Amino acid sequence: MLHTGAIALPVGTLFGGDYTSAPNSIPDLNMQYNHGPAATDGSLVWFCSECYDGPIGYWQSQCTACSHQKCNSCRVEETC
Repeated sequence: MLHTGAIALPVGTLFGGDYTSAPNSIPDLNMQYNHGPAATDGSLVWFCSECYDGPIGYWQSQCTACSHQKCNSCRVEETC
């Protein structure tokens, strides 16, 4: 069910199941980011110097975890 205030809409046929409200979660800003292997559509990746997220595809100019703009302090690596 999709809960929108006082009404609940069935979404089972759209998303393959009937889900109830999920508990609210607060992001852990101290978590270790690990997204697995580097992106394969470029030979360079970078790691954010603010939150240490990565690898991030070099074509991306902004960290997807903290919105930091790629800068000279961000570590760049070449993938195999």
